[in-house]
Amino acid sequence: MEKEVFNLLKNISEKGFIEDEVSDRINPEQRKLDFIKDRKFTILLQQGLIRNNGNNILIITEYGYDVAQHSSWIEYLKYNEKLQKKRIEKESLDYKISWFQSKTGWLPYLFSMIGIGISIWALVESKSNKPTNIPEQQEKKENKQLPSKNSPTKDTLNEKEKYIDSLNVSSR
Repeated sequence: MEKEVFNLLKNISEKGFIEDEVSDRINPEQRKLDFIKDRKFTILLQQGLIRNNGNNILIITEYGYDVAQHSSWIEYLKYNEKLQKKRIEKESLDYKISWFQSKTGWLPYLFSMIGIGISIWALVESKSNKPTNIPEQQEKKENKQLPSKNSPTKDTLNEKEKYIDSLNVSSR
């Protein structure tokens, strides 16, 4: 696309529309300018970058707006080519992932079964390692005493613990 045509597209994109004013002059110079202007509009219309809304008002299309965001037509084509390559690469990767998922649909179930097995084994191990010597635990508790300071809370806790320990000792 010619630079002049692309600049016209940029002007249309800034305003959103452009009015195609028909000249009433018949001199050869004006005819030449009208012919050039009509040729530019025709190129933009054929490419689908603008559309005629009637009453000689040309409105930019979404496609035309996307093209006008780039600095030139060639830059837009390069951007579009990169985009196409990325789409093809994405489709290729999606195909590979789909193939892997279809061939290894049992894999999540396998991991779940392994996890359940490990959980059951850990549960059995924790049940079998429980201490059965309750008196040893009570002796450790009897030896434990809070340091006494001049705090009423600490004294109360020490008294409660001594009272509970004396109950346990007498019940033996």
